[in-house]
Amino acid sequence: MEHIAKHTTASVLTRYMRRRWKLPLQLAGGAILLMLLMGFGAFRGQRSAVPTVEEIPNGPAPLGSGVVESLYGRGVGAPYEGTIGTVLVKVGQKVRKGQPVFRMDIRGFKQDLVAAREELASAAQALRKARAESNAELHGPRQTIASVEASISQERAKEKAAVRAAVAPVAMEVPTAADMAWEDESADAVAVEKAYAETPVEAPRAAEYDPARVQELEAGLAAARAQLQERWLAWEPILAAATERYTTALREVKNIQSMIAAAERHSPLDGVVTELHGAAGQSVASHRPVVRIDNPAGYRVVAMVDEETRAALKPGQSLALGSTSAKLQKLERGVDRDVFYYYVWMKPAKPSVLKPGQQVPVALPGGAAQVASSGL
Repeated sequence: MEHIAKHTTASVLTRYMRRRWKLPLQLAGGAILLMLLMGFGAFRGQRSAVPTVEEIPNGPAPLGSGVVESLYGRGVGAPYEGTIGTVLVKVGQKVRKGQPVFRMDIRGFKQDLVAAREELASAAQALRKARAESNAELHGPRQTIASVEASISQERAKEKAAVRAAVAPVAMEVPTAADMAWEDESADAVAVEKAYAETPVEAPRAAEYDPARVQELEAGLAAARAQLQERWLAWEPILAAATERYTTALREVKNIQSMIAAAERHSPLDGVVTELHGAAGQSVASHRPVVRIDNPAGYRVVAMVDEETRAALKPGQSLALGSTSAKLQKLERGVDRDVFYYYVWMKPAKPSVLKPGQQVPVALPGGAAQVASSGL
């Protein structure tokens, strides 16, 4: 019984202590949890896309970091899928517009060109032979047709002449006034007039036209044309095949020549080689950039600042840009997750010391200002 009593007393005390410390433990746990949440929020605030703002009393006021962009950069790509033969430039080298920068390997194309030219010569010879043989075989019917057509034309001309002669009026010779001597009414004048009136006029002779001859010629013409058509139908597919073979071979030669001509790639602008994406002997896909060329005159630096920092900036202002300086060109407002910020566009004074994609520190050149304390 005593053991039961002790156990019962201990159980009661334990339950009492639990009830007594339950609320403080709950309060302490809630406080620890709140502190953890506040610490996590502060950590996320440090990693926010918009930098915090603080007072910098002396020296350059940092705006964070900017990224160098190129306005006039161009990549020089492979003209077709193949292998790079030679790279003629290196990173940092200055190049002029039109200067060769790399060549594709054209050894295979040269072998293909020899074979294509041989095929073209063979196709041209076959086409010439087919044309000569077809012309020789078609020459006879063509000559017959031309001769018969000329004979028919002559007969038609005779027919037209006969028609004109049949319908033409009889022409009479009229004496002149001097012959008539109208002012003299003597018997001699009357006799002369009577003689003129009684003189017979010979009618024109009709052309010698033979309708049967014309029909015979037209029948011969139809036969000659039929013979020509038959022979042409036999030669037409032969000539078409020879012509297609020659055209295909010529197209292949021109295609290979154009690929050989395009193998050497040139710089599209004056600038500096900033990137190489291939080496001699490396396979490359069609239009894939192998060399990138940028013109430092087109470099600009882009940074981001918050609204408070924006108040200390204005277009035309000079900014410290690493080891050089830059002039602020414009400010452009943006928004990200309901937070407003500004793009700062700057033109570097010495772009040759920079390269595209480089991150450089940006700062106000001295004086106190409300500025960003961390880069973006």
